[in-house]
Amino acid sequence: MVYVAVVAVLVFLAVAYAWYLSSQARVWVVRVRDGNLVLMKGKIAQTVVADLGEVLQRHSVRRGALYGINRRGRVTLGFSRSIPPSCRQSLRNVWSMHAR
Repeated sequence: MVYVAVVAVLVFLAVAYAWYLSSQARVWVVRVRDGNLVLMKGKIAQTVVADLGEVLQRHSVRRGALYGINRRGRVTLGFSRSIPPSCRQSLRNVWSMHAR
């Protein structure tokens, strides 16, 4: 019984640590609430936010989140599940124009 409790605690700690590391890789977080974009974490130019918002509006996205994720010194986009795959490529295109 003690063995099961120790394993459960270790699994919980591993999952919590993995979540912590993944959240630290996020440079910025923009949430979509009722079609409006709100910067929750980090810094990003307002023009980028406006352009991303236009794409989200064109695809009728009312809620979700966009993440700027640091991968090997380069910021790439991450998406919540509520952002449709058809919209993601358009968002990547906008991001690549601004990321230069």
